[in-house]
Amino acid sequence: MLVGISACVMATTTIECMIEGRLDFRTIVLSPLAGGVVISTSAAICNSICGTILIGMGTAIALTLLIRVPRSLKNILYTDNNAFLLFGLMGLAGGLISTIFVQI
Repeated sequence: MLVGISACVMATTTIECMIEGRLDFRTIVLSPLAGGVVISTSAAICNSICGTILIGMGTAIALTLLIRVPRSLKNILYTDNNAFLLFGLMGLAGGLISTIFVQI
């Protein structure tokens, strides 16, 4: 589980530096939380370290893209504390990932 969260943090900081050219405090704070939510919902199914790293990197890509949702759409979908982003969408992604791992 710790490997997946670390992969999420490392991939998020790499993507953030590539896109923005600097690190944003919000993505640094949200990446371990989002990685923890996704990895914990799929931890019972995924037994390999490579799968955990891929899940963490996929979470980082999804988090980086979802943070950049336009402001007008963000006011409709999210609250100010990003609870829907962290626990709603990332929990849904973890459930879908665990379903995919069961089928493989």
